[in-house]
Amino acid sequence: NDFSADIITRRRAEPEAERAQRCDLLSRFMALKGNDGKPLSDNFLRDIIMNFMIAGRDTTANAMSWACYRLAIHPEVTQKVLAEVKDLPSEPDYDTVKALGYTRALF
Repeated sequence: NDFSADIITRRRAEPEAERAQRCDLLSRFMALKGNDGKPLSDNFLRDIIMNFMIAGRDTTANAMSWACYRLAIHPEVTQKVLAEVKDLPSEPDYDTVKALGYTRALF
């Protein structure tokens, strides 16, 4: 709650013209009016922020769990993924990861 409240408070303190230039979801929701014609409440905006944060985390966690399960029951696939990633640098860049065809297909 504190995290979301802090973001909303800071954003509300910005001039409306500045907020209008932003393209993020919070700014877009802050520009909307409710059925009563008033700006959306801080509580409503907090709920939106939390829903997006939780949805993203849960989706990623589910994808990772499923991938680990599939690798565990298919050791031949695990070996192919390991062969593809064994020579990667400790911090590969985007293009290097993008070139991992077999591993990318897993996710």
